[in-house]
Amino acid sequence: MTEGAPYEERNPSPTETVDEAVQGVAAGQARRPTLSLIMIVRDEAENMPAVLGPLQGKFDEIIVVDTGSLDGTPEIARAHGATVHFFEWINDFAAARNESIRHATSDWLFWLDADDRMPPEELDRVRSLITLHPNRDTAYYCHLRSLGASWTAEQNLLQVRLFPNLPGVHFVGEVHERITESLRGKGIAIHPSAVEIIHVGYVDPDALPEKYARNYEIMSRMLEENPRELQTRYQLIMQLAAMGDVEQTLEQVDILGEHVAEVTGDVDRTYRFLLLRGIVHRNFGDMQVAREAYEEVIRTFPEMGVSHYLLSTVLYEEEKWDEMREHLLKAEYYGIAVDAVPIPLARVLFDMSSMMAMYYQRAGQWMRAAPEFRKALALQEEYLTFYSEMAVCYARGGAHDRALAACRLGIRVHDLAVERISTTNPERLESGMETAGTVAELSPESRESCLAGLYCTAVSALMDLQQVAAAQATLEEGVRRLPESTALMGAYVDWMLRARRVDGAMRWAEKLIEATDEAPKPFEAVVNLFLQHGVAKEAAILLRRLWKANPSKWDAALVCLLSALQVGDADLAEGVLGDITRRLTTLGVADDWPTTLTRAHPVFAHFAAAPAWVQADEASGDDRAAYAQKLAAISSAAQQLVQERV
Repeated sequence: MTEGAPYEERNPSPTETVDEAVQGVAAGQARRPTLSLIMIVRDEAENMPAVLGPLQGKFDEIIVVDTGSLDGTPEIARAHGATVHFFEWINDFAAARNESIRHATSDWLFWLDADDRMPPEELDRVRSLITLHPNRDTAYYCHLRSLGASWTAEQNLLQVRLFPNLPGVHFVGEVHERITESLRGKGIAIHPSAVEIIHVGYVDPDALPEKYARNYEIMSRMLEENPRELQTRYQLIMQLAAMGDVEQTLEQVDILGEHVAEVTGDVDRTYRFLLLRGIVHRNFGDMQVAREAYEEVIRTFPEMGVSHYLLSTVLYEEEKWDEMREHLLKAEYYGIAVDAVPIPLARVLFDMSSMMAMYYQRAGQWMRAAPEFRKALALQEEYLTFYSEMAVCYARGGAHDRALAACRLGIRVHDLAVERISTTNPERLESGMETAGTVAELSPESRESCLAGLYCTAVSALMDLQQVAAAQATLEEGVRRLPESTALMGAYVDWMLRARRVDGAMRWAEKLIEATDEAPKPFEAVVNLFLQHGVAKEAAILLRRLWKANPSKWDAALVCLLSALQVGDADLAEGVLGDITRRLTTLGVADDWPTTLTRAHPVFAHFAAAPAWVQADEASGDDRAAYAQKLAAISSAAQQLVQERV
């Protein structure tokens, strides 16, 4: 576990290039500098082939220090060309690293862990870099992309991985060990590079508790010996937070604050502490303390973009949309450098675009929301739910061609992801639990719902583009893939009604109603489709059935009556009146009411007085007063259509 670079040294642009290296070689070098790979390992038999296999024969020597393996790790290392040395584990990572340095003989040293992965072409970059400095007066940061159990847990760090093999160069720190201090003590400059390493040690969540426990033990002992070692306490807080230990995490945050206050001149420490305090409290649900911490950071460091981003996440939870947008814009203006805090850069940028998209959605600014969703998808292309959101925004903004393109891309991304995951880790397709997220994160039900939504929006877009045949083909494809999807059944009803095929629409409506066991919500949705397309008679027939299945839905009964009156179907209207009267008689309200409709029929007076009698359990989730007013309004509209005789 090696510490990344301090905040003030992070995020510089790489300055060394392969072209420069080639020019250096052309100018004439005395000899080719040698390069050693150094590693410390223990029980890494599963990882050794993956880390050493692609690099075998690429280094001048490979030094592996084994700290007590029992699984054949040394033999595997030797089989890949390594020289293996043994070192008793003393709970000190720096001591083990220094043992690997002691055995290395090359001009330059490059270190990897067993759970690192490095393509051979990255080593070509390393070779190019060391040719630039024959005097061995420079070390290099490399980009470490640490993968997590999900994409949101990914972190991007800079770590010194390449340095000259000089006397006195050594690691310090029993955990999160570092080499920067000894390099600077010898006057070695440390520059950034474009070399990238992938770290996979935190991908498997089952392996994390053991690592957490090991690190916690070592850091606790270090702090007993030196309580004011701020970097170690900072790392301990992140470790405790990852372990979910709320009480100890908050206790350590308070202790860190006391020690930081003793070094008020250390701006970087103060900045890091305030951000960490806010992040910890936000993650544990205390938004007020988090807000106060972020606001203090902004007052002191107003041009730190990450502070504005963090405050915007609290404002999002508080639904303070305009303030949220203000700080998101400031975060974008000042730029994001997240190296001082434990936040994955990909997550920060994704959140910023997501929150801005949702802001524009709420404001009905569809053509501004859609590009923000697109920006988020550029950071995580498998975030399936955002394809649906983006498509709907384009559709509502009238850009039906873009809506269609978004749907087709979303369907393709879904299919490719499912194919890949089915091959590599099929159980992930069944283990997802999220209602919004990537293909792997979604629950099977949510993934199917999202895919159905993409097909539905695509069909609607094609109809708006007057591509009727393509719409039908897309709909048939969706139904073939998702035959139980009620959303697609509803889309078929809509398509049939747009095509003026009312009989076909009624057949699909029946399928939908049966598939949902006459539940009110989907029943109402399909009825609304008939009403939207002006097919009032069939709507009335469905409404009558809806009301009989759900007797407390008086709005369905009244809309049924209104629809029958609109199409002039006297028999249907009086049949509905009879249904209403019998229901009211059962409830003890109606008493020998007329069987024919007139403007003075008592049914209208009854519903005009709905606010006086509607019960909360009859409001179907609506506000009682609003529901009563709704009934009175529908009744009034029906009354206006009534003549002396229907």
